[in-house]
Amino acid sequence: MPHITETLALVTVLGLGAQWLGWRLRIPAIVLLTLCGLLLGPVLGIVRPGETLGDAFQPLIKLGVAAILFEGGLSLRLSELKKAAAGVNRLITVAVALSLVFGSAAAHWIGGLSWPVAMIFGAIVVVTGPTVILPLLRQARLPDGGPFVLVFVAVGLTHFEYQFYRQTLAHMQSRFVAFINLADDPVVERLLAPRLALTVAEDLAFRQEMDVLVIITDMTNYCDALREIGAARIVELDWGQTVEISDVRVHCLPARHWSRRGLFDTQRSLWSSWAVTSADRRFYFGGDSAAFAGFDAIGDWFTPVSLTRLRTRLDVRLDEHWSANVEYDHEWLFGRLNTFGSVLGAGFSQSGFLDAEHQIVDTRHANWRHVLYRGFVRFESQHFEAVVGRQRIPWGVGRLWNPIDRFNAIPPLSLQATQSAGVDAIDVRWLLSGFTYVEAVFAPGGSADDRSYALRLHGVAADIDYSVIAGVFEEAWTAGFDVAANLADAAARLEFVYTDPERDVWPVGRSRPGELDPFVQLVASVDYLFDVGTGLYGLIEYLYNGNGLGFGRGKAGALLPFFEATRTPPADLPPGIPGPFVAPASSDVFGSSRVISRSEHLMGIELGYDLTPELRFDWITLVDWQGLSANFFPVLRYTPRDWLEISIGAQVATGRRRSEYGDLEPLGFLLFEAFF
Repeated sequence: MPHITETLALVTVLGLGAQWLGWRLRIPAIVLLTLCGLLLGPVLGIVRPGETLGDAFQPLIKLGVAAILFEGGLSLRLSELKKAAAGVNRLITVAVALSLVFGSAAAHWIGGLSWPVAMIFGAIVVVTGPTVILPLLRQARLPDGGPFVLVFVAVGLTHFEYQFYRQTLAHMQSRFVAFINLADDPVVERLLAPRLALTVAEDLAFRQEMDVLVIITDMTNYCDALREIGAARIVELDWGQTVEISDVRVHCLPARHWSRRGLFDTQRSLWSSWAVTSADRRFYFGGDSAAFAGFDAIGDWFTPVSLTRLRTRLDVRLDEHWSANVEYDHEWLFGRLNTFGSVLGAGFSQSGFLDAEHQIVDTRHANWRHVLYRGFVRFESQHFEAVVGRQRIPWGVGRLWNPIDRFNAIPPLSLQATQSAGVDAIDVRWLLSGFTYVEAVFAPGGSADDRSYALRLHGVAADIDYSVIAGVFEEAWTAGFDVAANLADAAARLEFVYTDPERDVWPVGRSRPGELDPFVQLVASVDYLFDVGTGLYGLIEYLYNGNGLGFGRGKAGALLPFFEATRTPPADLPPGIPGPFVAPASSDVFGSSRVISRSEHLMGIELGYDLTPELRFDWITLVDWQGLSANFFPVLRYTPRDWLEISIGAQVATGRRRSEYGDLEPLGFLLFEAFF
């Protein structure tokens, strides 16, 4: 909080500036002064006069009001009174009547008061303050002198107001009970005072059979106390976030709900379900959710993950032209990945042409499958090479992101950066001269609509490696290039790709399907080996993703881009219910790109150092400039034998909610790889 001198200086400068700007723009200065006050006070919380000035706050306000009224009286012109007559008449007639009617109605329907009591409440709140309350106190008695008591409650009083009320109560003509709360008393007492007063009033009325009048002032201070206590205790969560209270953890989880309150307000607010867990108990509250696939993800959310993979590789070479490779995996997965995107976004996985996967065991907490990781036949000659089958086609020069790679791009947070699903394709290369060749790729995909065709020209000119690509990937026209060159002792890289999707997609919240807009993706990086010890590797890389998903669209949470609207109802939904319906999104929402992000602007920094010949430490930091978040990814790798590698690492994120990394849970992992 600024010092009192700084506060006064800031208020003076902004006040004079608002006056001058109002004069220049020919608008009432009070408008700009009000905006400045709201901005510095409730919005930004820079100026808090009640805390800065303390007990002097209320007297200064009264002096200011007196000065304003005195100055207004000096400049008052009797000839202009007639012009203001209409406005004054409305203030003292229509405004008072409206305040009385709406205040009484609110007290009756919202507060549950009877109409007579609600009318008294409405009359009191028309104008609050000592000018209204003091006459009520002085005249608070019954005409016939029956058993009567006044219960008076005053909350948030300054010391000046307290003395004023105390003197008035001392001259009361009837019995009274007073509950007084000063402005510097604890806030919780301000909330308890009205409740205690009403309890006493109830006892006097029903047990003592007395006539009771309850007066409460100032309700504005009471409401401020409610807001202060409420704001201090409210914690806002997004899907996947957790708050810990004592030894209990409260988890905010997805729910399937339109959150509709009108005809056109679908998906305007975040609707959640909740899980509450402790050391020995846990329960789940569905939050009025409809049935959806996320229930399985929620059930597996708290289960740790263990993955065991046995990979068998067979290399065959018939002669100098023909060879083959087969890599076959058996995988045992216990638990589920601790992310809803891995389950709800299951439709993102690229469908293959070969059906070379089979689930042997698939339960909620255990999965056993065998899958073809690689399987291809290669023919190669002096100027020609062709590979047919499941393979990896590594395009692009980026170290962390490869937007130009539409087949096998690996995300920078992958725990196994060398593992990719592969693509079923025919890859043909013609060597033209030296390092220059033309490459053609055809990937049939899982259906006719998922086919991809692409041409790539790669070469070297003036010590610069370059590639140019053009093609159609899943009905998205794509063109781009990448270059890599040495800059002194450093290496520089650049990727650029332009995509024009042709498929219709239907994001949640839109009225109808439509094509995605064309978008651009760009990667620029520089890496360098510093002469420090055994050599310190450093990399800095920037990504611009023109197809960034945004941060939950500002509506129904961070995972909203993981869903699409559809006219096809769920299988278990009764007939006759109108759409659209919400379903897990397909990869169409990414326009064939394999680089997926919420933010448009990302940066990665990587450091690597060999501590010993067997021990290496790597650190990757990913920064989201648009959503202001970051992810830290340290890994320590130990290679005691040529056939053994052990890695231990973590991923820790920080940042705003609904940012690129701010919603990620901390992750720790141990990776054991043995090669025979």
